Amino acid sequence: MCGSVTARGFGLPYHRVGVTNSPNLFLWVSEDWNRHFKWRGNGKFSEQELEKLKSMVERSHCNGRGIRFWGIPDTPMAWQVLWDAGVDLINTDKPQEIKRWMSECLTHPPQ
Repeated sequence: MCGSVTARGFGLPYHRVGVTNSPNLFLWVSEDWNRHFKWRGNGKFSEQELEKLKSMVERSHCNGRGIRFWGIPDTPMAWQVLWDAGVDLINTDKPQEIKRWMSECLTHPPQ
């Protein structure tokens, strides 16, 4: 029985993307937001950081993996940045707030 157990619940560190790792072993990249980005949810997310975020998403997807960040600013503005960049899993400690945000903002996007 133990021989059939896989490590599918573990996230791959971003620096290991592209290194030979079975896509069946690591389904997503999991990284600390604060290690890669200076933005803490206040003010505008810079173009430079947006390009870096999009690049990380694209590289992860090209290698057959989703991507998530932990330690993100837990705000609607941050959720929107992640959503727009194509991040696959958005971490939150505010499930009711993100549910409301998703139902309001994603079904009725701004014109």
